[in-house]
Amino acid sequence: MKVEFNDLSGWLKTAIVLAWVTGVTYALFFFVGFIAEVASW
Repeated sequence: MKVEFNDLSGWLKTAIVLAWVTGVTYALFFFVGFIAEVASW
């Protein structure tokens, strides 16, 4: 049970990190695109 819990915790941490990285990357691309749109005016 302890091993399964640790494995689940590890997967949860990995999922959170992946979600955070994906969100930050998406936000960065969105921000750059927004600045490019504003600059094009």
